[in-house]
Amino acid sequence: MLAAPDTPTSFVPSAAEPPGRPLVQRWAEYPPEAHAVWGTLYARRMATLADTGSRAVLDGIDAIGLRPDAVPDLRAVNGRLALRTGWSGTCRCTPIRRSRPACSASGRSGCARRRRRR
Repeated sequence: MLAAPDTPTSFVPSAAEPPGRPLVQRWAEYPPEAHAVWGTLYARRMATLADTGSRAVLDGIDAIGLRPDAVPDLRAVNGRLALRTGWSGTCRCTPIRRSRPACSASGRSGCARRRRRR
């Protein structure tokens, strides 16, 4: 079991956090049990990917720093992604005035990053 009733779960996002705001991971607050659960899931998935995963997927897992001993620190993962691809899992968008489809990461209408790509 991940957390006993008396185990602090402050690393779990609060339902009271306003929607549309970036979620704070609070990686340092993960208890050892959470890292152990991650390790179990990681081992199971990697066992199947060893036979079925493409070289690109396996290399990507390595490149972004996923490892079996700790839940990924999303800030570090985003940094590695940005260095290699120019993309990250969080949006640092600057809204633009013209109406554009909402950015999938921030939900904002109009995304300067998307505008620059056009």
